[in-house]
Amino acid sequence: MKLFAWIGTDKGGFEQRNLVFCRYLHEKYDIKPTIGVYHRIKGVEFPQKVIKPFFKTSKLTGYNNAVVSFQLSSASFLNDFDVFFGWAVKKMKPLIVSRVGGNLREFLSWNKKVFSRLFYIPLIALTDRQVRTADLIISCSPQATEYVKELGVNKKKICQSSNFVDTNIFNPKAKKRASKKDNSKFKVLFVGRDDPIKNFEALRKACKQLNVHLIAVGIERPHEKNVTYVPWSSQERLAQLYSEADLCAMPSLYESFGTVVLESLACKTPVLVSEGVTAGKLLEKFVTVTSTRSEDIKSAIQSIIERYEEVKRKTEKGYRKVVRDYSKDVVLKREAEAIFEAYNRRQRRKRKEEKES
Repeated sequence: MKLFAWIGTDKGGFEQRNLVFCRYLHEKYDIKPTIGVYHRIKGVEFPQKVIKPFFKTSKLTGYNNAVVSFQLSSASFLNDFDVFFGWAVKKMKPLIVSRVGGNLREFLSWNKKVFSRLFYIPLIALTDRQVRTADLIISCSPQATEYVKELGVNKKKICQSSNFVDTNIFNPKAKKRASKKDNSKFKVLFVGRDDPIKNFEALRKACKQLNVHLIAVGIERPHEKNVTYVPWSSQERLAQLYSEADLCAMPSLYESFGTVVLESLACKTPVLVSEGVTAGKLLEKFVTVTSTRSEDIKSAIQSIIERYEEVKRKTEKGYRKVVRDYSKDVVLKREAEAIFEAYNRRQRRKRKEEKES
């Protein structure tokens, strides 16, 4: 089987997930995918097809991905592949497999910022079209499945799955917990790109007011008092940062899933998420949920500091849940088998049609 997978960049949870899936296919099934990227990624063992981004800023990644979905839908080189893992706007020769993390309409339902709403409306309309075009949908949450079904997609075309975490990398390491009497020793970790939808500024403001130490991975700026900016690094280094933190915060306006939540719990680090994070809804018994407003984030962090032993016990239960249900091999085996089944079903149908003609 020849498979082409759209990755985009080596930064971000969505992109990392797709790259790990490619490596899983190579390791377990001897399938060596070709990957599509905006810029050549160093240290990746697969052939790479570079498609330059239309917009130069990472803040418009959603629109760059939209442009790419049109470009790839008409790309003749994809006719040489059996499976296309990504987004398309029209039917293609290869089997189209698309992953849906959540329901983007949920973002619009409570977001009151006019510009933000106008910004995402075209992307939602395009996503609807992409979902209807796919031959197989890998749904990563109950919300995603509900959304896909609302668009009229046959349930036989839906693989119910989830995001995952590599517990060989993300696991508990020795921790030196902060003194709850001194906020400045309390470490809050943020992992994500510098994008308005990540709502980093609300978290930054809250942490400054509380005088806690904020570590931001994925944002490159000059360091500030009590704010340390760390560029994207290896998965092993990221796992260490989770383990060194007292709290991981994901205040996003919307996350179709939120792999950061799984990674943090796998490292036994407590998690604070906004109500816009899908993973927070799935794991609400094990994390703290707040609104996206800075003052509410501030109150939630202060409450976690004051109830830290109680929060740690909840996190321990979350750790066991993640290891059991969200580990890499469990999730990716399910998805790989769904792709093989869909591909073989399509091949059988083609042979039948050829025989009848």
